[in-house]
Amino acid sequence: MVVGVVAAFFTFVAIPQVMFTGHGAFASMATSFRACVRNLPALAVMIVLLLITLFAASIAVNLLIVLLTWAIGPQPATFIGQLLLMAALLPVMAGTVLYAWRQMLGDDAALPVAPQADGFEA
Repeated sequence: MVVGVVAAFFTFVAIPQVMFTGHGAFASMATSFRACVRNLPALAVMIVLLLITLFAASIAVNLLIVLLTWAIGPQPATFIGQLLLMAALLPVMAGTVLYAWRQMLGDDAALPVAPQADGFEA
């Protein structure tokens, strides 16, 4: 359990740090760990709020699955329910991590402005 928490601290804000600032992976992981340790109470509050949200959304989706089971059967209903749950919760969790990154790392975490492209750019 402790190893899982420490690993989560190393990767929590390291991913947006690498993506948006171009810092190296190991430097970003060290920065993420230090930021998580310094903001432990805020992280605990965030995790509790995410668990409450996950629990409430899970109850709502399970009720929807029960209703859909009568109409289309158990496997398609479960598939649709889980798809809806993940479609709703993954953006919430990703936004939470992005907001935490911007709050924990201060002015260094300002999102870069994308350059103007003259045509299609992949």
